[in-house]
Amino acid sequence: MNGTMISRVQQVLLGIAIALLVWRLTQFVGYNIQSLNYPFELDYGEGIVWQQASQIASLNAYGPIDGFPAIVFHYPPVYYILTIGVAAITGQDLLFAGRLVTMLCTYVSALFVGLLIRELCPAHVAPRLRALAAVAGALTVFACWPVVAWGQVMRVDMAGYMFGLIGLYAGVRAYRNPHFIWLASVCFVCAVFGKQTAIAASASYFAVTLWLRPRLAVKGIAICVVLGLMVLAGLAWATDWGALRHLFLYNVNRWDIGNGRLLWKTAYRLVPLILVALGFLIYQRKALQRLVDEPRGQAGHFGDFERTNILLAFVGMGGVMSCLIIKSGATFNYVLEAVFALTILVGVALAMVLNAAQANPNTLGGRLRPFALLAVPLLIGVQTFIPASNHVLAVPATANKAELAALVEVLRRADKPVISDDMVLIKRAGKDVVWESAIFAELATLGRWDERPFVARIERGEFAMFITFKQRGNRLFDSRYTKTVADAIDKAYPVKRQITTGRTLHLPAEGQ
Repeated sequence: MNGTMISRVQQVLLGIAIALLVWRLTQFVGYNIQSLNYPFELDYGEGIVWQQASQIASLNAYGPIDGFPAIVFHYPPVYYILTIGVAAITGQDLLFAGRLVTMLCTYVSALFVGLLIRELCPAHVAPRLRALAAVAGALTVFACWPVVAWGQVMRVDMAGYMFGLIGLYAGVRAYRNPHFIWLASVCFVCAVFGKQTAIAASASYFAVTLWLRPRLAVKGIAICVVLGLMVLAGLAWATDWGALRHLFLYNVNRWDIGNGRLLWKTAYRLVPLILVALGFLIYQRKALQRLVDEPRGQAGHFGDFERTNILLAFVGMGGVMSCLIIKSGATFNYVLEAVFALTILVGVALAMVLNAAQANPNTLGGRLRPFALLAVPLLIGVQTFIPASNHVLAVPATANKAELAALVEVLRRADKPVISDDMVLIKRAGKDVVWESAIFAELATLGRWDERPFVARIERGEFAMFITFKQRGNRLFDSRYTKTVADAIDKAYPVKRQITTGRTLHLPAEGQ
């Protein structure tokens, strides 16, 4: 198979892969439309984030938790502020606005994946091939299960990772134009004030830049520290130190090694892209071995040495941060930054093999090399056939919506507070969430919250009902309710009624 034939077959495979990726993008858009029009919960965390955003809007956030109601604010305020702004613009409720913010952040993240591919491709790659690889890489984002599932729910993660990607892009540009370090630093601060763990982009960038451009790195780090401390001090002052207590003392999780299965659940759905990444590392092994021996580039220069180090550092740091998934209550949102890094690497690999096939078809050598050049576009196409997820891909059936709507009316008429794992039901009924089970189970187990006053409230029947997912003995239920709280619920609310999609109503006995 000669170079011309390889190039033609490669173009056909790439054309098919891009067409499939566009199809997956249109699927994602369809899911987004469904999600925006669905008024009930798609993910457990949506209800509490809705409550937190509403309290931010009323300037009543990060308050004490030793009384009642008690709400822990897990995150800094960037996502909440964006959501409030979008709600004001659209005239929709905060659930609609929050999901829309997540979706927009996902699209912007994909855009900057493409821009980073274009920037991090080796210098010898033709501009046209850079652009083609950037388009393919950006579209590949929508063939990755964690992005598809998490890119349409009211959760803070996508905003944080989006700012991280924008900051990384600006940081890369700063190698040629140091003024971009200001934009990079501001975005890195926005990322961490969107989600505390959105640090893979900034940490990898500054680690490499401290080595290659110490002055540039020190300037960027100084901007981040000063700006971050100013924002933190403002939050502390505005909340009477409450923000610091919530973000550093109350937002805690136990370690749960069993959650490691989620890494496998994510990895096996990304096998084609992981194979491309491994192929890239093998193909570049000689160059990688020389990296530590290369001289540092000069100011204003951005060569392959810098490109490769930043790319590999981001991939590595994304992988490290993915390990946080073993926290209790964590889920695959912790692998999102690693997925973005992986798609950038895949895009760069695609650009390199496209360039190799067209520019130097006679220097590849070996019988298997031509087939290796065909593998990247083929594997990218294969990725589109892997089912995205059964999580948050289609809204529940109409019958379920009718049952949930009826339950909302019951909650609306309730003359006492309701404790519910499905907190969107409470917000949809026009009431406030007064307590979240999962975080207070963590705090009580770790000895950071005294659950006895809350248990006494349960025993006195101060709540209209409890709504839980599953029942005692189920791993999910037992992770959200301590034994003491569960015993009190069983005693004061002995009547159990199963409703749609695994929800259980715990009601007081007749006459109580």
